[in-house]
Amino acid sequence: MGITKEIKKELNKINNVIAVIEKGQIENDNNDRLSCQISNNCFQYRINNKYVKKEERYKAVHLAQTEYEKRLLPILKNTKKKLENLLVIYTKDSFGKEYTNMCEGRKLLVTPYFPDKEKYIERWCTQEYDHWEIKDTDSESENKYAVRGKIFTLKGERVRSKSEKIIADELTRYDIPYRYEYPMTVRIDGAVSTIRPDFVTLNKRTLQDYIVEHLGMMDNKEYFEKTLRKLDIYEKNGYLIGKNLIILHETTYYPLDMQVVDRYIWEYML
Repeated sequence: MGITKEIKKELNKINNVIAVIEKGQIENDNNDRLSCQISNNCFQYRINNKYVKKEERYKAVHLAQTEYEKRLLPILKNTKKKLENLLVIYTKDSFGKEYTNMCEGRKLLVTPYFPDKEKYIERWCTQEYDHWEIKDTDSESENKYAVRGKIFTLKGERVRSKSEKIIADELTRYDIPYRYEYPMTVRIDGAVSTIRPDFVTLNKRTLQDYIVEHLGMMDNKEYFEKTLRKLDIYEKNGYLIGKNLIILHETTYYPLDMQVVDRYIWEYML
């Protein structure tokens, strides 16, 4: 999640608490004072130095809650202002502007910590890489789980299955940049190796990369065992499910659920 999303979540939580407090706030017109003490290992409460009986405990509860909310409210409002100011800073991309406003000559000499988003996205989308060739004789196109024939996405890329085409086209529909079978360097059993995830996507708002793996034959024992090995490699290289790794799956009898795909897109990629 991007920091602006986290700030908005915290602001929403604070606003909800403020609304609840202000809606139920009742002034303590009598200036009643609550005190508590321990007697025989039990708490005893007094209001205006008068002992609160068990059947009147609700009075102590109400007074304690009122005092707590009265002290908490100004802290919440102060924190709300600070978070709103912080949200403005990140929304305006103030950090990135320091680099953007440089002359082109200086930009050549500087490695920005907060790159210009538009240029970063452009470079990400136009980066060239070697693509695996998909052959008609690939073993995958010969087994009973695969779809025969050539399959192309809306972007004109050839993919290995109808499900991968569906995922790619859904990413395109949401205008989410992706790379298909992009080569990534990892360590496997101590040795440097290359893996090619089904998709690597980019959240254009946060500039966060996500690996998206489609596991299409989870009811096939051999495929399932290879999948566990693949997930183990990802985890040992810092790619964790729900953080920067998204897993989509299906079986012969339970096809890819597009509602689930859309939920992942909305949660992580937009």
